[in-house]
Amino acid sequence: MEFILNVIHVVVGGVKKNSGVRAFYLLFSCVFFGGAIGLEAQHLDRLSPPPSEAKDTLVLGLEDAKRYALEHGYRVRQSAYELEQIEYKSWEILSIGFPKVSGEVRYTYAADLRKSRLPANIFDKSAPEGRYINNSFGVDHDIQLGVNASQLIFDASYIIAAIALETTEVFSKNKKSISEAETLKATALAYISILIARENIEILKKNLRAAEGVFKDTRQMFLEGLVEEQDVQQLQISTYEITTSLLKLKRMLENNYDLLKLVSGIPLNTPVEVSDSIGSVLEGAIDFSVAFAMPDVSNNIDVQLSNTLLQLSELDYESKISEYFPKLSAFMAGGYNTGGNEFDITSKDVWLSHLSVGLSLKVPISDVFLTTNFKVQQAQIDYEKSQLENYEMKQKVTSDLKKFRNEYLNNIDLYNTSMRQMELAQSIYQKERVKYTEGIGSSFNLSQSQTQLYQKQQNYLNAIYRVIQSKLDLERLLR
Repeated sequence: MEFILNVIHVVVGGVKKNSGVRAFYLLFSCVFFGGAIGLEAQHLDRLSPPPSEAKDTLVLGLEDAKRYALEHGYRVRQSAYELEQIEYKSWEILSIGFPKVSGEVRYTYAADLRKSRLPANIFDKSAPEGRYINNSFGVDHDIQLGVNASQLIFDASYIIAAIALETTEVFSKNKKSISEAETLKATALAYISILIARENIEILKKNLRAAEGVFKDTRQMFLEGLVEEQDVQQLQISTYEITTSLLKLKRMLENNYDLLKLVSGIPLNTPVEVSDSIGSVLEGAIDFSVAFAMPDVSNNIDVQLSNTLLQLSELDYESKISEYFPKLSAFMAGGYNTGGNEFDITSKDVWLSHLSVGLSLKVPISDVFLTTNFKVQQAQIDYEKSQLENYEMKQKVTSDLKKFRNEYLNNIDLYNTSMRQMELAQSIYQKERVKYTEGIGSSFNLSQSQTQLYQKQQNYLNAIYRVIQSKLDLERLLR
């Protein structure tokens, strides 16, 4: 495939300068290098089948999960298949310019030959006027052997289509790159969701142990008549709430594992264990060099995809213009035929040969002013729309880069603030708990400090997730 595209690049360079010469050399290359192309065509490696379900636990770090997703992720695999399909589609289009040869063998047996009524005096001068006879034309057995060949010599639309093949392949590669980027981001978010849920479970277990301890102490104080019953009931409600939240989180953790398997292409029945900690991932997520990077917008994969779409739109416009030009092709037809009232194919004398060669020139006339003209106008509008969309994409990426950079920095500040608030809330709760157990604090203050602690803990976990998510958004934009 690369060979023929290189031939086209060398031969048809400067597409808008010399269409006729380019057409001649392109077809010359197709005819005389056809055999070499067929021999040179590379074997396309088949994609490995989806991974089988493993009984052993699959232990993955974050980077391991990303690598696995790039190899087995469903979206990535679909894009790879599409890219492979484009390879075959390219050969299909190029083959239009190769010589076309077909053979035909036809045998006809006339069980009842067609008859015509003819004046009898044609065959017998003595026959009276007005007398007719029935006469058969043809033979009972007719055999024809033939070979037909044709070769495209000039077709402007074919030249444009051949040139567009490489752009189409680039377009498919851009789509594959986007699929890879989205898969990496989705895999990372699913992985982080597992770590957040797991960390949240550990926090709730700790909170539950603390709440049960306070509940037992308060119940004992109630039995001793030191506190009211509603204080015990209030603490019991809090214990129930934590228990319910813990059960909910455990179920959510199972869903997060399934999500990780889905986005990374892991069979659902395969046991998976994540090996990274939330701390190690967070440490890698806080990177100010990413926030202050000044990338070239033209390197963004979305911009590159938009640029490729613009090129394809321009080529489509040129393709519609090419319909104004005539199409020239050569043809040849030859073969042998024989026939008779007896079936005989062994005698050389009964076979008659025929051969014809010629040129065919198709010149559009009425369509130039009607259908083709309207197609060109529509293609021109599409091209102008693509130019506007391309400019809009570049502006959007530039704007998003600033937006995501600010969000990333804001989320880092929010994380630092949330961590300090959680530490302060933990300290306040511990003090209120000590005061309460010593009988110098109120259950209201204890309950309030407990609720505040739980809220700050959730804010802290949410801040971690938002830091990592905003960095992934920024990295996705920098690709």
